[in-house]
Amino acid sequence: MLSVGNALRFAAAEYPILFLTAKAKDEDKLPVFWAGADDYLCKPFNVDELILRVRAILRRSKNSKEKSHPLDFGTEKCD
Repeated sequence: MLSVGNALRFAAAEYPILFLTAKAKDEDKLPVFWAGADDYLCKPFNVDELILRVRAILRRSKNSKEKSHPLDFGTEKCD
């Protein structure tokens, strides 16, 4: 996971990164944050929590001001 996070952060530094994974131990999470992840959510997860985390990341993101395209989560729209 760490190499994926590093590659994503290098290739798309302006985009927020949220990891969805089954790995819940601190030794799995901490290196991902050190590599530049914005958030980390373990499976199984609540869909409402995922939506709220994505909204929070977008709110903190410098790209959220551009409002290029809304995200579609079924019936829930996130700007």
